[in-house]
Amino acid sequence: MLQPSSSSHFFHVCMETVAFALTALTYYHTFLPTPEDCTENEDDENSTPSILSYFKSLTLDAKTSVEEANQRRTASYYEKAREAHDTECIRGVTSSVVVELRREELRHIFRYKRCKPAKSHRTIVAMCDERTQGLFDDARKKILDPLRYSSHLETDGVWIPKENVIPNCDMHVTIALPWWWHTIRDGNENLSKEVASRFRKTLLLEFHYPFQIEFERFVLLGGKVLVALWRCVGERTTEDGTIIFDRHGDGIDPMLRLRAEIVRCFTTSSPDRRRLPLTHAHKMEEKERESDGINSNNEKVPVEELSDGKVNIKRYHTIEKKTPGYSEQGIADGFIHTTLCRLPSNCLSTSDVELGPIHRLCREASATLSGHRMLISTYRFLETTGEGGESNPCVNPIYEEIIDAPRRHNVLPTGKYIEEGIGVVQTSSVPLSEKINLTIGPEAAFWRPDDTPQEQEKNVSINKLFENPNLH
Repeated sequence: MLQPSSSSHFFHVCMETVAFALTALTYYHTFLPTPEDCTENEDDENSTPSILSYFKSLTLDAKTSVEEANQRRTASYYEKAREAHDTECIRGVTSSVVVELRREELRHIFRYKRCKPAKSHRTIVAMCDERTQGLFDDARKKILDPLRYSSHLETDGVWIPKENVIPNCDMHVTIALPWWWHTIRDGNENLSKEVASRFRKTLLLEFHYPFQIEFERFVLLGGKVLVALWRCVGERTTEDGTIIFDRHGDGIDPMLRLRAEIVRCFTTSSPDRRRLPLTHAHKMEEKERESDGINSNNEKVPVEELSDGKVNIKRYHTIEKKTPGYSEQGIADGFIHTTLCRLPSNCLSTSDVELGPIHRLCREASATLSGHRMLISTYRFLETTGEGGESNPCVNPIYEEIIDAPRRHNVLPTGKYIEEGIGVVQTSSVPLSEKINLTIGPEAAFWRPDDTPQEQEKNVSINKLFENPNLH
């Protein structure tokens, strides 16, 4: 019997190995999912229900609880973070045009500053405390470190103009935008005083006490804007009666309520017509009525509704459209943010810039700082002409006021009072005659017959709140 040669045996072994490899490869492509399939399945809500799908359907209003508002915010922030990851690379531009594009970018940043006639806009912000400024600045440096950026206009590397990096002292949370960009006219300062006074009355009369916000995550929105996103903190009581302040508070969300009250007080009239709307549209209508000899108190300017024959288009006031996190009912997401930096994506560098490391560092910094809290107790009303660019109204404002939120006081018959803070109660033994209380409360907090005339002048009365600030 002939024995097979060694070469023939080796040939058969090789053929069997190749056949096995082809069978395994066919099985892999036929039965195992590809990375693309995994991505599609992740996005397919029919195959795998989304935990956040319910949260996205929540409708926010002035009575939404802290817990529900934060659920809606979480869903919105998560979607923004996923959308940010869609921008993985910013393409470079040729050296011959990059400098001119950067000059054009600077002209765009300061476009309002260069307006003729001059324009201004008014905003209400809450400044970040020093601890928050330091944490955010350190995180920003780490997140942007892979870019090795420069503010020099002719650099071939990554260029970020210094105006696009918000200084620590100017970091803030935008509360509302009561007056967008409009031409500066006669009586502009008096108008700013009136707007600031309206906001102050809103805080006092609607009892908007100090409240806490809690940092959630950093996101490079659209691959362009680095922001810190916040949620609110509220009070809830456990089964054993313990009071806890966290993101699951069952009280009304303070930021939603504050923004809704600001919008209402600026766009509507009070029932007794003592408070009239204070928007640009209403002011223009008021001037027209005065020129026609019509008393402005006899009319209310409605929000105009137009029709194109098919659908009704409702015109919203600027304060409704521009205030962050506030929009038409059902669309608002309660957005709370602090802008840290803007990347000029159309002229960032002469070479391609990968954003993958930036997104990763955003996630890592978020995991490190998530849960950091800040107290919103003082507001800053600003009128700016665009000296600080697009995201910084704090540079050289032409008008500003610092406005404190009212404190929650409980006045005792003995003259002592209890000041209730956020998660802490402070008791003072100082009599009311020695401690001025500016919060609306018992009559004794406004008018005390035993006070001297000088002390009485320092006290605040209900009538004084409605006095025209321009008369002083």
